[in-house]
Amino acid sequence: MSATALLVVERDFLDTHVGVRRVVLYYWQMLERQGFRVSLAHLKDGRLYGAKWLSVSDVIAAEANARNDRPVWTSTTRDYREVPTTLRRSPSQTLVWQDREVRLDDYNVTVVTNPWLCAGGMPDGPITAGIVYDMVPNLLAVGALNMGAIIDVYEFARKHDQGYQLYLNRAEKILSISESAGTDFKKFYRLEGRLAGKVSTVVPFEISDVERVRSERSAVEGQKSRILLVNILDARKNFSGVKSALKIAALSKTFDVDVVGKERMPLSGVIDFLGSLADMGGEVSWYRDCSNAALHRLYVEADLLVFPSYYEGLGLPILEAQSHGVPVVTSDTSSCVEVNLNRDLAVDPYRPDLMAQAISTGVSDASSIMRSHELRNALADWLTGRNTFDFSVATARI
Repeated sequence: MSATALLVVERDFLDTHVGVRRVVLYYWQMLERQGFRVSLAHLKDGRLYGAKWLSVSDVIAAEANARNDRPVWTSTTRDYREVPTTLRRSPSQTLVWQDREVRLDDYNVTVVTNPWLCAGGMPDGPITAGIVYDMVPNLLAVGALNMGAIIDVYEFARKHDQGYQLYLNRAEKILSISESAGTDFKKFYRLEGRLAGKVSTVVPFEISDVERVRSERSAVEGQKSRILLVNILDARKNFSGVKSALKIAALSKTFDVDVVGKERMPLSGVIDFLGSLADMGGEVSWYRDCSNAALHRLYVEADLLVFPSYYEGLGLPILEAQSHGVPVVTSDTSSCVEVNLNRDLAVDPYRPDLMAQAISTGVSDASSIMRSHELRNALADWLTGRNTFDFSVATARI
């Protein structure tokens, strides 16, 4: 009898937050490599319903074909006031959900892939692990975190808390996506002893053998540098600080800018942001629903990723950029400083002047900044022992 695993997911997880999607796919791949036959289930009215079985490679291939390699807007072809207003992509047709109800007891391993889906009630049965992404809603709700914007988080924090309480009461392990996220989780819930011991870190990232590495390029006087912004269109990601910092840095050097990711803000704010970048003199492109192939190309072409988020549970774009040999300007808070291997490029996210200095340093040929193969190799060393979890201990019920 083969070992089986169940991933409890949101029904539309392929269409929602890109970070959640990538974490789910990472665990799916990990479990398959460890010999598990993996099934998916979503919660509805307190019950679990399964999907038609697919391998993770089937899903990744189908989703790659569904996304776009072209920008929805560029400063060279459109006035920034003409950003398209009809931008919603059709829902994914990759997963076929069925009316078949599933039971937790029928699986050797069950992983609850995010806490907020537990608000609908989780059926009785064994839970191997629950995943912690970050503590943003909870910390905002109690005033322990300030991201420079007023955000309605109280209901989302309540849903997080319901899931986290379920993890503490029923899960064998609690897996955080960074050491920082795990530390914040333990502090928030004042965990000690056995409960604190349930929390482990699994960084859901590995370097692909097929990824190309950014080549070494020397800075040339007057040459435009290429800045990449990934998932920046969100108040939490500090897009206003990025705009201010680039404006300062552009006084001495012109940048081309590629913006990747959907907006989590009013479209009017996107229009203002893109227009401000275009006014700095470089070419600006917005890839709203970027395929993996297009994203890999943009990383290779970039001189620098700028990602000074106020708070991150992990910051996958930081790891993605470094795996391509691209240095990253980040904030010096939460997990950003944990995963940014160029510590000199981690700055106060509330200081655009310091951010601008870091941007100038990052695109220069400063010998103190790791890049290209040196940075990729350093990341590979850092990930060793941090990015896996052995689920075989849960197969004793076979």
